[in-house]
Amino acid sequence: MLLKKLGGLLFVALVLLSAACNDQTRTGCSNVDPSKEDAALLAFCNANGMVGATKDASGMYFTVVSPGSGPRPNNGSTVRVLYTGKKMDGTVFDSQTDINRPASFGMTGVIQAFQQGLLKIRKQGTVRIVAPSYMCYGCRGSGNIGPNEPLYFEIYLVDVQ
Repeated sequence: MLLKKLGGLLFVALVLLSAACNDQTRTGCSNVDPSKEDAALLAFCNANGMVGATKDASGMYFTVVSPGSGPRPNNGSTVRVLYTGKKMDGTVFDSQTDINRPASFGMTGVIQAFQQGLLKIRKQGTVRIVAPSYMCYGCRGSGNIGPNEPLYFEIYLVDVQ
């Protein structure tokens, strides 16, 4: 009987502890509120030829340079792309621009910003995006990308499978 009560109390304690552990405590960091990055994103757009860029519900700014034609990628697609990724100071942190060697990956294998950008175009389309940090690498950062760092991408969709 005592063992049963003790087991029940332990279960309740574990439930309460797990409920108290939000993403911030699990990861040890927290993402910046996207509204606090909005002015910097808009300034980047205006300074980099994206005046009049559209802001979607996620807080990402985008400009469809060329919509493309043919199939549009979905979350199950494998895509081949050319792209350039920049930090807000204009530093290129990654790129693949050789048409003979496009990057190839599944849509679910990329950051949310890149994925959402690709969903805005079709095969042979080009999109430019400026994304809040939570859609990129969030509070963790990655490699030479710091924590809570918004990013810019120009993406050309070579092929969709």
